Amino acid sequence: MHATFKERKGVLVLGFRQHRYSSATGVSTTDMSAAHCKSTHGQTLSHPAPRRGITAAKLPPKVDLADVPDVSAVFDLVREIPDVIDGIRCNCSCAGSAGYRSLLSCYELPDLMAKTYDVCKAQVRLAHRMHEGGRSFNDIRQGIDARFGG
Repeated sequence: MHATFKERKGVLVLGFRQHRYSSATGVSTTDMSAAHCKSTHGQTLSHPAPRRGITAAKLPPKVDLADVPDVSAVFDLVREIPDVIDGIRCNCSCAGSAGYRSLLSCYELPDLMAKTYDVCKAQVRLAHRMHEGGRSFNDIRQGIDARFGG
């Protein structure tokens, strides 16, 4: 199941989940005050607004992960919901580092840090399970924060 973005009268609909969206600024205005996490550097970081039209195009081809089937399965989950994963701040050691944007960044080329970081993989599994269960985008963020220290 893929989450999709549609805009209706200033409201961004992510799958069946609604977020306020300003078409003038391109910024999500959903209340994210409860959706914060801490990086390993001790600073509080907010979950990023998911980018409209984001895809899994920067993930490695499946063939490049064939030698690690357990890891490949998690990358497949990311391919199903990249727009949801892009709106989640990861709690890995790179959160807040230059070039890092979201949990999706952990899965993108060239670094592929999620290939070895268990926290990145666990967050995607939880987000995917909650998404498949029909939970809202903010519920997913809160679930990630509750389990991984937001």
